[in-house]
Amino acid sequence: MKRTLTLLVLLVIFSSCGSKKKVSFETGVNGKVYYAEGPCGPVDAPKEYQLYNGSLCILKMRDHRRILDNRNSPGYGLLMDSLIAKSKAINIQNGVISTSLEPDTFIVNFCGEIRYDKDHIIYINEMEVLEKDFYFIKCTERSGL
Repeated sequence: MKRTLTLLVLLVIFSSCGSKKKVSFETGVNGKVYYAEGPCGPVDAPKEYQLYNGSLCILKMRDHRRILDNRNSPGYGLLMDSLIAKSKAINIQNGVISTSLEPDTFIVNFCGEIRYDKDHIIYINEMEVLEKDFYFIKCTERSGL
Protein backbone atom coordinates (compact mmCIF):
# COMPACT_ATOMS: atom_id res chain seq x y z
CA MET A 1 0.00 0.00 0.00
CA LYS A 2 2.81 2.39 0.90
CA ARG A 3 4.56 1.63 -2.39
CA THR A 4 1.38 2.29 -4.38
CA LEU A 5 0.87 5.60 -2.60
CA THR A 6 4.48 6.61 -3.28
CA LEU A 7 4.12 5.74 -6.97
CA LEU A 8 0.89 7.71 -7.17
CA VAL A 9 2.52 10.80 -5.59
CA LEU A 10 5.50 10.54 -7.99
CA LEU A 11 3.16 10.21 -10.94
CA VAL A 12 1.28 13.37 -9.95
CA ILE A 13 4.54 15.30 -9.47
CA PHE A 14 6.01 14.23 -12.82
CA SER A 15 2.81 14.85 -14.75
CA SER A 16 2.47 18.38 -13.35
CA CYS A 17 6.13 19.23 -14.11
CA GLY A 18 5.71 18.56 -17.81
CA SER A 19 2.35 20.23 -18.21
CA LYS A 20 2.00 23.21 -20.51
CA LYS A 21 0.67 26.60 -19.56
CA LYS A 22 -3.06 26.50 -18.94
CA VAL A 23 -5.07 28.68 -21.29
CA SER A 24 -8.60 29.98 -20.93
CA PHE A 25 -9.68 29.09 -24.47
CA GLU A 26 -10.17 25.87 -26.42
CA THR A 27 -9.15 26.93 -29.94
CA GLY A 28 -6.15 29.13 -30.72
CA VAL A 29 -2.39 29.45 -30.42
CA ASN A 30 -0.02 29.49 -27.45
CA GLY A 31 3.76 29.86 -27.44
CA LYS A 32 6.75 32.19 -27.41
CA VAL A 33 7.86 34.92 -29.82
CA TYR A 34 11.57 35.59 -30.33
CA TYR A 35 13.15 38.54 -32.15
CA ALA A 36 16.61 39.33 -33.52
CA GLU A 37 18.21 41.98 -35.70
CA GLY A 38 21.18 41.64 -37.98
CA PRO A 39 22.50 41.35 -41.52
CA CYS A 40 20.66 38.99 -43.85
CA GLY A 41 22.07 37.18 -46.83
CA PRO A 42 22.40 33.79 -48.47
CA VAL A 43 24.30 32.52 -45.43
CA ASP A 44 22.87 34.22 -42.39
CA ALA A 45 25.13 34.84 -39.44
CA PRO A 46 23.81 33.34 -36.21
CA LYS A 47 21.45 35.71 -34.45
CA GLU A 48 20.92 36.32 -30.76
CA TYR A 49 17.20 36.06 -30.18
CA GLN A 50 15.42 37.91 -27.40
CA LEU A 51 11.87 37.54 -26.13
CA TYR A 52 9.74 39.93 -28.20
CA ASN A 53 7.72 42.82 -26.80
CA GLY A 54 5.42 44.60 -29.23
CA SER A 55 2.52 44.08 -31.59
CA LEU A 56 1.88 41.24 -34.00
CA CYS A 57 -1.01 40.78 -36.41
CA ILE A 58 -2.64 37.49 -37.28
CA LEU A 59 -4.09 37.61 -40.80
CA LYS A 60 -6.14 34.93 -42.51
CA MET A 61 -3.99 33.28 -45.13
CA ARG A 62 -6.59 33.81 -47.88
CA ASP A 63 -6.51 37.59 -47.18
CA HIS A 64 -2.71 37.52 -47.27
CA ARG A 65 -2.81 35.79 -50.68
CA ARG A 66 -5.36 38.32 -51.94
CA ILE A 67 -3.05 41.19 -51.00
CA LEU A 68 -0.08 39.58 -52.76
CA ASP A 69 -2.11 38.63 -55.85
CA ASN A 70 -3.34 42.22 -56.29
CA ARG A 71 -0.16 44.17 -55.55
CA ASN A 72 0.01 45.57 -59.11
CA SER A 73 -3.69 46.43 -59.31
CA PRO A 74 -5.23 49.89 -58.98
CA GLY A 75 -6.59 50.32 -55.48
CA TYR A 76 -3.99 47.97 -54.02
CA GLY A 77 -3.34 50.26 -51.06
CA LEU A 78 -7.01 50.41 -50.12
CA LEU A 79 -7.36 46.63 -50.44
CA MET A 80 -4.29 46.07 -48.28
CA ASP A 81 -5.49 48.51 -45.64
CA SER A 82 -8.96 46.98 -45.48
CA LEU A 83 -7.68 43.40 -45.21
CA ILE A 84 -5.04 44.27 -42.63
CA ALA A 85 -7.75 46.06 -40.63
CA LYS A 86 -9.57 42.70 -40.48
CA SER A 87 -6.51 41.01 -38.95
CA LYS A 88 -6.26 40.31 -35.25
CA ALA A 89 -3.72 42.61 -33.58
CA ILE A 90 -2.24 41.26 -30.38
CA ASN A 91 0.17 42.77 -27.90
CA ILE A 92 3.11 40.51 -27.02
CA GLN A 93 4.68 40.92 -23.57
CA ASN A 94 7.78 38.98 -22.48
CA GLY A 95 7.53 36.90 -25.65
CA VAL A 96 4.20 35.30 -24.75
CA ILE A 97 1.67 34.69 -27.51
CA SER A 98 -1.58 33.23 -26.26
CA THR A 99 -4.80 34.02 -28.07
CA SER A 100 -8.03 32.38 -29.15
CA LEU A 101 -8.65 32.01 -32.88
CA GLU A 102 -11.38 30.48 -34.97
CA PRO A 103 -10.46 27.37 -36.96
CA ASP A 104 -8.69 28.53 -40.15
CA THR A 105 -5.24 29.06 -41.67
CA PHE A 106 -3.41 32.22 -40.61
CA ILE A 107 -0.07 33.95 -41.01
CA VAL A 108 1.58 35.84 -38.15
CA ASN A 109 3.44 39.06 -39.05
CA PHE A 110 4.44 42.43 -37.72
CA CYS A 111 1.42 44.71 -38.00
CA GLY A 112 1.37 46.63 -41.27
CA GLU A 113 3.85 44.30 -42.99
CA ILE A 114 3.06 41.75 -45.64
CA ARG A 115 5.79 39.14 -45.47
CA TYR A 116 5.64 35.52 -46.40
CA ASP A 117 7.43 33.09 -44.13
CA LYS A 118 6.24 29.49 -44.14
CA ASP A 119 7.31 29.17 -40.50
CA HIS A 120 4.77 31.84 -39.56
CA ILE A 121 1.78 30.01 -41.06
CA ILE A 122 -0.47 28.37 -38.49
CA TYR A 123 -3.27 25.87 -38.97
CA ILE A 124 -5.89 26.18 -36.26
CA ASN A 125 -8.23 23.24 -35.77
CA GLU A 126 -11.49 23.15 -33.83
CA MET A 127 -11.03 22.46 -30.09
CA GLU A 128 -7.23 22.54 -30.36
CA VAL A 129 -4.67 24.94 -28.96
CA LEU A 130 -1.61 24.96 -31.20
CA GLU A 131 1.66 25.12 -29.24
CA LYS A 132 4.12 27.03 -31.46
CA ASP A 133 7.09 29.34 -31.08
CA PHE A 134 7.84 32.09 -33.61
CA TYR A 135 11.19 33.57 -34.66
CA PHE A 136 11.31 36.99 -36.34
CA ILE A 137 14.38 38.64 -37.83
CA LYS A 138 14.67 42.30 -38.78
CA CYS A 139 17.29 42.61 -41.52
CA THR A 140 19.57 45.58 -40.89
CA GLU A 141 21.37 45.04 -44.20
CA ARG A 142 21.32 42.65 -47.13
CA SER A 143 24.57 41.05 -48.22
CA GLY A 144 25.53 38.79 -51.09
CA LEU A 145 22.19 39.07 -52.88
